[in-house]
Amino acid sequence: MIIFGLSKVAIEGTRTLTFKGGGTPLYMSPEAWDLSKNTIQMDIYAMGMVFYELATLQYPYIPMPTTYEKCKEAHMYSQAISASKINPNLSASIISIINRMLEKSAKRRFANWDEIIELLNVQHKPTSLIDSIAATAVAAINKQDAIRQEQVNRQKQKQHEDEDFIKLVHSQFEQSILTPIIEFAETVNGQYAGKDKLTFPANQYTAPGQTKFYWKLTVPPNNSITINFEAILKDNFQREVPIDRVFRNSGTRKENYIPQYNKRNILGWGEVTNKAGLGFNIILLDSGELYGDWLIMNNRNNFSGLTGSMRREPFAFSLAELPEELPRVQMTHLYQSDFEEFTAESFLRLINFLAFGST
Repeated sequence: MIIFGLSKVAIEGTRTLTFKGGGTPLYMSPEAWDLSKNTIQMDIYAMGMVFYELATLQYPYIPMPTTYEKCKEAHMYSQAISASKINPNLSASIISIINRMLEKSAKRRFANWDEIIELLNVQHKPTSLIDSIAATAVAAINKQDAIRQEQVNRQKQKQHEDEDFIKLVHSQFEQSILTPIIEFAETVNGQYAGKDKLTFPANQYTAPGQTKFYWKLTVPPNNSITINFEAILKDNFQREVPIDRVFRNSGTRKENYIPQYNKRNILGWGEVTNKAGLGFNIILLDSGELYGDWLIMNNRNNFSGLTGSMRREPFAFSLAELPEELPRVQMTHLYQSDFEEFTAESFLRLINFLAFGST
């Protein structure tokens, strides 16, 4: 067995569905960290690590990871230092073998040991002009492979960071928004002797990795409170900006951006509405620390009557409206918004109003 720390014959016939990934963290393949079914490709990756160290006398990832989590991050997202940079005497073909063994994607590695052995058996120093030209071509291909792998690693790293961000926003949404409402609903149900109780979903209300969350509280006999919430990712927001602000070029271009309030990045925002369309907005602001600061956004008409755009108050802007309306209400606009610091008491008073028409 190549992945050190495990004693199991490394042939496909001995592998079972119950034997999952694992091994020595410094040599574990990316898929082993997800406890995927153990495969030959995991072992090939681990042996690729050994080949690299034998060829360079150095660990592929710099700095060498010293903790379990850093090992995981290195194998899943980091780019190995090119072996040729450490040992220029290595042939392009040997480097190509090592690179393929260390591919992040198991599908791009060798299918079996025989393929590797066959390539190793034909290694020799260039003896002809064709050999020299071929070695130069392989070296160029190795560079292209390294660039491609680095791009893949960056994409995976960004995806990992986005997923962690969404989880963090998700947890704050659950803790600060859903938990008080659920406690409120359970208290009402406990004190009310009738059969018609407040109901809400007891299971997961959003799939992992999704930026938009949806939750609904049903209020008998014919009311409900719906919350639509969105974690803010820069890739999901675009705006038009001048091509050249210095020389006042009339052209524009699109750029991705993060919405802000008072020059602070918005981590997430949402709309809270009842069946009659009344509601308010909630905003999660970057606090400069791990967890953000919540705001309640109460909206009302301003000059909307002049244009026939009046809404029944209080109202919430939809998620689709917020990117445009939030900057506008901070100036003179059809609508006006009051922003207040979030407290559980003020939040639950608004929820009580939407549910039962009282504060």
